[in-house]
Amino acid sequence: MADSRARLKKTNPEVLIGNLRGEVGEAITNWIILRQLIGSAKHLQTDDVLADMKNESLAFINAVRDRISNDLVLTLAELSEQKIGQTTFYFASEKLGTLQDEVLEFRRFIVANKLKEKRNREIAHREQPEEWPQKGDIRITYATLTVAVAKAIRLMKKIDSEFLGKEAFVQWQKMRVMRYDLAMPARAKYLLLPHMAG
Repeated sequence: MADSRARLKKTNPEVLIGNLRGEVGEAITNWIILRQLIGSAKHLQTDDVLADMKNESLAFINAVRDRISNDLVLTLAELSEQKIGQTTFYFASEKLGTLQDEVLEFRRFIVANKLKEKRNREIAHREQPEEWPQKGDIRITYATLTVAVAKAIRLMKKIDSEFLGKEAFVQWQKMRVMRYDLAMPARAKYLLLPHMAG
C-alpha cells in the first residue's frame, strides 16, 4: 500500500495520461481494423458453407479478425484493472483525484460482459485449470466491443478534459478526422494529441 502511494505521488501525470491515451488509441485502431475485416469476410462469404471452408482468403481474414478481436479484448480488460503502476483508468483517476465513479462504471461493464474473464481464461494471464474446462470459449460480440470502445473513448475524453482543459475537446475533434489514417502508429498519434496543430 505504501509502495502504491509512493508510485502515485512520483508518477508524472503527463506520462501516465499520454500512455493511457495511446492505449485507447490502440483500441480505436483495432476496432477500425476489426470492422474492415468483418466487412471483407462478408464480401467473400457465399451460401456454400463447404466452399467457404476451402476459401484460403476467407480463412486468413477470419484468423486475423480473431486475433484483432482478442487484442481488443485484452486492451479493454487491461484498461479496466484497478491497479496503480500500470496504464489503467484507475491509476489516472487516482492521480487526478477525480472520475472514480466513471472508472468504476467502465470496469463494471468490462466485467459484466465477460471481457476480463475472456482475457484471463483464453488470451493472457491465463488461469491454469485443474482439469480440462467444461465450458466452451467465451464469445464477445462485435456490438459489445463497439460499446466498450465507445465507453473507453468517452472516459478518456473526460480524463483529458480534467488534465488538458477546454482544448481537449478541440484536439479530440481533430483526432476523429485522423483516426482512419493508419500511416502513423496509433499509440504515437494519440500520445501526441495535445500537440496537434490546426
